[in-house]
Amino acid sequence: MSLHLDIAEVSFGITSRGPDISGEIPSVYGSFLKKTGIAGLSSDVPIVFEMDHIPDLERMRKVFDTGESWSMFADGKDYLMVLDPPLLNRRVIWAARFNLEFREVTVYCSDEFIAGREDVGKVLSPFFYPLDQILLMFFLAQRGGAIFHGAGMSIGGKGFILLGRSGAGKSTLSRLFSKSKVAEILSDDRMIVRGNDAGFRAYGTPWPGDAGIAVNKGVDLAAVFFIGHGKGNEIKEIDRRSALERLLSVTSVPWFDERIMWDILLFCDGMLSRVPAYELDFVPSDEVIGVLEKFLPAQ
Repeated sequence: MSLHLDIAEVSFGITSRGPDISGEIPSVYGSFLKKTGIAGLSSDVPIVFEMDHIPDLERMRKVFDTGESWSMFADGKDYLMVLDPPLLNRRVIWAARFNLEFREVTVYCSDEFIAGREDVGKVLSPFFYPLDQILLMFFLAQRGGAIFHGAGMSIGGKGFILLGRSGAGKSTLSRLFSKSKVAEILSDDRMIVRGNDAGFRAYGTPWPGDAGIAVNKGVDLAAVFFIGHGKGNEIKEIDRRSALERLLSVTSVPWFDERIMWDILLFCDGMLSRVPAYELDFVPSDEVIGVLEKFLPAQ
């Protein structure tokens, strides 16, 4: 059996050289599921599962460690992303080998992923968060794209992203606007932006926040807003330099890879040269909907 996912118009074809891919698919991936059970379907990024044969990490250089769930190693021109959570004494659950050409990503799975084990039961394929997000971060950087911490919506056929770190109010605003029926919410926590000849396009992702909103859809990007809780509802434009500084704090960037880092920084700068940026301070009530509605016709 094979599995095919499409995120921000990037297709992933997932197959296994060992046991059949098993386990339930998280519900948030429902609209991102392209096709199942069809071998040989072309994809932008082929993913192949291998059972066991976890590479020897001792001879590799660790370049990043979240300290919570995964770490990254360098092996020549290849990267090895490893799920080794401290709660499991840093035991390697899976390891994904890839390079910047993305001809094939090999995911070495421990026997924890064999369905039917009494002590494990049914488990998910490892090709979901965080593996898919990290691979996309690298893939998009070389092709004019980036991942942002932000909620996204479509209003009148135009796309708007509400950028902010955890606690800024992304999920709160997403819930308010979804109830108003003014906007179609694409995501309440992570958005992807890709550039094209006509401008920039924003996409929902399968990595939602507290509101659980994840829609596989893209829309032309009209503006970005840096959000925060305030004493009232106020929108003001900010200059490009200030916007870039703030944007980098909510952008997924592998700072340990200088080439990819610069690709993303240049993309962000180019995006802000064509997409206006604003600051949105708000009070969590329905009033902010009207304030934003009155502001948007000018965009």
